[in-house]
Amino acid sequence: MNTNATAPAATAPRKVGFLLGLSIFLLPIVFVWFLLRGGHSKLARIIGFAWFGLIMLAAFRPDDKPQASDPAAPPRPAAATAPPTTPPPPAVQSIQISAHDLYAAYEQNEIAADQKYKGQALSVTGTVESIDSDMTDDPVVRLSAGNGTWIEGTYIPGIGNVDVYGLDVRAAAALNKGQSITVDCISGGETMGDPQLRDCSLH
Repeated sequence: MNTNATAPAATAPRKVGFLLGLSIFLLPIVFVWFLLRGGHSKLARIIGFAWFGLIMLAAFRPDDKPQASDPAAPPRPAAATAPPTTPPPPAVQSIQISAHDLYAAYEQNEIAADQKYKGQALSVTGTVESIDSDMTDDPVVRLSAGNGTWIEGTYIPGIGNVDVYGLDVRAAAALNKGQSITVDCISGGETMGDPQLRDCSLH
């Protein structure tokens, strides 16, 4: 009786053919398992499963792209932006003139004086002739347009005057007859022979 055990036949070595290698390269999740068959070398298995691992890592890597906004979600309010800075308008240069010269210009030629002064910003200097109020109790200050004079403590105004409208009540109340003032106004032309100044304020 032969007691010697018969040794198992050695598995023939397998080479990774071109077709299998291409299949593992393109679709490792399916074809890499063929390397577990007997006969394939350890190196072939290491390379095949390493390639499979890289593909799996790339497939399940977190997406770095920003998530698309939900169309059903309400839109986010836009960030507030400062309004563009608008440069201030250039200062209007007032025409400097005395009450006497303004009155004389209208006395000589009303049409020419309107063309030159009406609607313009004027800075008018004159002597207070009277401080009154109109029908709506708004102040009306009249500047003497002539060369007034003081006689024994009494101011005698010249002929003609310039009417000043729009002064603040408190400012008008602090004025005195014979006081020299300068007012910044808009020329309103002439009424009843007297130049009219509106929207006035004390200079």
